[in-house]
Amino acid sequence: MARLTPRPEEDDFGLFYGLVPTPPTVRFGDGTPCRYAPTVLEELGALIVYAGKAGRGYGDELSLERRKGEADEKATAVRADLQRMLREAQACLTASTLPSAWPEVREHARKAGTELQTLVERWQEKANTDAERTRRTLTQYQRDIADSMRADLFAYLRTCLHADPSSATLIRRLGPQRYLDAIRFDAARGLRVEMDIAPAHCEPPQRLRALMKRVVLHAGTRKRLFRGETPRKVRLDGYYIVEAILSPHAIDLRLAPKLKPTPDVILLRLRAEGGRIHGQLTVGDAARRDATGDDTLNELWRTLQQLRMDAVLRPAAVTKASLDGTAAAQTPEFFACAERLVARWRPIVTQLSRHTPGPDELCVLVPGADGLDDELWVRTADLTQHLLTIPATVRSRLSPLELLGPAEVTRESDIIDLGKVMVPDAGQDSDVISLHYIPPADAGPSTEAGAPSPVFELATGDISELGTGRAPEENSGCYDLSKLGRSVAK
Repeated sequence: MARLTPRPEEDDFGLFYGLVPTPPTVRFGDGTPCRYAPTVLEELGALIVYAGKAGRGYGDELSLERRKGEADEKATAVRADLQRMLREAQACLTASTLPSAWPEVREHARKAGTELQTLVERWQEKANTDAERTRRTLTQYQRDIADSMRADLFAYLRTCLHADPSSATLIRRLGPQRYLDAIRFDAARGLRVEMDIAPAHCEPPQRLRALMKRVVLHAGTRKRLFRGETPRKVRLDGYYIVEAILSPHAIDLRLAPKLKPTPDVILLRLRAEGGRIHGQLTVGDAARRDATGDDTLNELWRTLQQLRMDAVLRPAAVTKASLDGTAAAQTPEFFACAERLVARWRPIVTQLSRHTPGPDELCVLVPGADGLDDELWVRTADLTQHLLTIPATVRSRLSPLELLGPAEVTRESDIIDLGKVMVPDAGQDSDVISLHYIPPADAGPSTEAGAPSPVFELATGDISELGTGRAPEENSGCYDLSKLGRSVAK
């Protein structure tokens, strides 16, 4: 996730105390200063690859849902046709026996009608069985798609944390032998992510003295005989941390003198407000009191923030992604998560596109070790190819439109079926792709669409024959779709 580097006056206390190294000064491609991380283009590439997967998965889900509806409609139509055929056949048998005076003829017609009814009921049962089998198969495919989209989302969310670890919150609870550490952060608006740190990388229970030699705070006053009220000192370095919530702007600690249940529990709250660290102590059932001692509070804040950063960088697995407070579990919810992630990046892509001199790339300038600027860039075609694999009906919902470019096209021309594109050196083992271009009607209405102008003619063939490979020094792992378009035989 592209991280905005805050200015000093907007800095959080983790950055203020030097817990996170200040990234190099980054500028846009036209030299304008910007506040993005040097890895912004890499993070954008990861987003686009993920968006392509999410869009294709959601398109497959819609297709399967449509096929389930078609299977139900087909089964209903078959049952109706069979029932109509039965009625017509029985009516014909009845009509054919009316002129006859022989009772044997009518009995034979009755038996034939009964046998026909039994046969039709069997056909109807078979139609129902086939429809149910088709529905179960498609439902299993939908489960597989949901599992794949969940895995893709969780894998991408791990990269979001690596891009901006300073925004994560550490939740530490006491386990049987070690702490149980979890990470929580917001990857986009309303998208909350929860991760569990691998148990082998969690620490055993520790006292505050393991972090600081001496932790003494003043909280309230104490009455002494003949001396009046004096500040009450609370020494905490001998207490165990049994529970902790460490965020960039707030810290909550639950401390106890022993790891066993005890009433002598102390709650310590630290808040970063107004350029200072404010503390509050609650001892047992007593009322909450302000904790004073700026030096101790500042050092404790720095130490715990460093502990948070160290823990966040440990191996962890995503366990839950919640959208607006509801855990994402189905394909539409995973697609909605992808929409939120893309929406967060839209203004970033707009800025990059606006400040990049070249029309077919995005770039930033990062100071190099020699004092000169290193230009980091990515071709928009390398990103666009992943977006073109998204079904046209949902493509605009997952595409920063600056990558696709505004194009005056007809609705009919926005139909491009692009198969999988494999690595350039796959040779004869690469997948066969087909580009289907449906030309618009001569007088077709034009509309603003988030898709490239259709430049492909109808063609089918192996991608190794289209001359789209890159030179080794340009090995980006992607194809330039503009080259693909020009290489198609006219």
